[in-house]
Amino acid sequence: MNAAPESATASPELLQQLVDRALAHVTREEWPQARVCLEQAIGLDARQAALHGALGTVFFRLNDFAAAVRAFTTATELAPTEADLWVQRAVAHLQQGEMGQVEVALRQALTLQPDDPGATKLLADFLRQEGRPREAARQYGKLIDKHDDKAGIGLSLAACFEALGEWPVVQAALQVVLLADPAHAGARAALAGLPAKARAAQPRPAPAQGGLTVEVCCPTLNRPKEVIRLRNSLPDDCIFTPSLESQPRALTLIVNELFQKSTGDIVIMAADHLEFKPACIATVRECFTKQFPDLDGVVGLNLCNLPHLERISEYCFLALGRKFIERFTVGGKYQGVFCPEYYHFYGDTEFGLFAEKIGRFHYVERAAVCTWHPNVGNARRHLPYSASRSRKGFD
Repeated sequence: MNAAPESATASPELLQQLVDRALAHVTREEWPQARVCLEQAIGLDARQAALHGALGTVFFRLNDFAAAVRAFTTATELAPTEADLWVQRAVAHLQQGEMGQVEVALRQALTLQPDDPGATKLLADFLRQEGRPREAARQYGKLIDKHDDKAGIGLSLAACFEALGEWPVVQAALQVVLLADPAHAGARAALAGLPAKARAAQPRPAPAQGGLTVEVCCPTLNRPKEVIRLRNSLPDDCIFTPSLESQPRALTLIVNELFQKSTGDIVIMAADHLEFKPACIATVRECFTKQFPDLDGVVGLNLCNLPHLERISEYCFLALGRKFIERFTVGGKYQGVFCPEYYHFYGDTEFGLFAEKIGRFHYVERAAVCTWHPNVGNARRHLPYSASRSRKGFD
C-alpha cells in the first residue's frame, strides 16, 4: 500500500479555483490542461480522494493507463468504501493488462454495492473473456431483470452456456432475448439452428466431482429466466436437465420422462421456482453415501421457506437413487416413477410415503431449497401453475 499523501497548507479559495479550472478544461476535453490543474490542486491538498479519482480519469483520457492506475489506487486507499472508485480502478487495470487486479477491484466494488449492474456487467464480461463461462453466467444471470440491454444479456448467457455444452439452457437464454425483443433476428436464427448445433457438438464430459453424480431434472413451461436462475444456483459439478415445454401437460408425465432419460447416480426432482441453497447438493450426496450406499433410497429435501406445510413438505422435492428408480422397470420396460393418474398434486407425496413405508426414505433438513412459488410472497402466477390448480380436485 502506498504511503498516505501529505498535504501542503492550502488556501481554500486557491484550491477551489484550481478545481473549477480543471472542471472547465474537462468540459472542453482539454486533458493536458486539466491534468496540470488537478496536480496543482493535489499539491495543495493530497488527502481528497475525489481529486485523485478525477486525475485518474484525466490520465485515462490521455491513454496513460499506468498513471491512471496509480491515481485510482491512491483514491481507493483514501476512500476505500467508494464503490465507483474501485470500478474505475478495475477499468484502468484492464487497460494495463493487469487481469488479477481487475477481478480484485470489481469484486471489492460489488462487496460495497452488490446490486450495481454496471460493475456486475464488467465482471461478467471479464470472466467470459478469461474463459470462465460458468462464473460469467452467474454474473449475467443477476442482470436479466436489471440491465437495460436485456437482449444483450440473454445473448451473453447463451454464449456462456454454449461454451459449457448445456444446450437446453442455451435455448432458455435465447428465449430471454426474444422476451426482450421478439423480432430479434439473431436469436431466432440461433434457436432454429440450435438442434443441429447440439447434435454436432462433442458430448459433454461427465462432471468431475470424484464421487456420485447428481442430476437435477426440472419441468418448465415458458419460463426461461427461472431456468437460468435455477441453473445458476446449482454447483458446477451438477448435471442439469430441464424439460422446456411449449404447452401445458401433466407434470407427472414430464417427470417420468425426465427420470427415464436421466443418467445421474442421484436424480433430484426440481421445479423452476426453486433455488438450491449452497450446501444442498453436497449434503444430498453425503446422505446417500451414508444412508443408501447402494443408491436404493429416496432423500427428502427441506423446502425451507414453506414452514406452514409441516410434514408434507418432506415429500415435495425428492432425490432418488439410481437403484430405486430401477425398481420401476418391469420386464425390461420402464413403468414410470410417479403414478400417471395424477396431473400435478399429491403424486410426489404418495411416492414419498411409499418410500418411507418400505424403509427407504430419509429426510435431511440441511438439504435446503427455497421456492419462488406463486403462493409465496408476491411472485406472479404463471400458466403451468394455473393449469395445475384446475386439476387439483381431481388429483
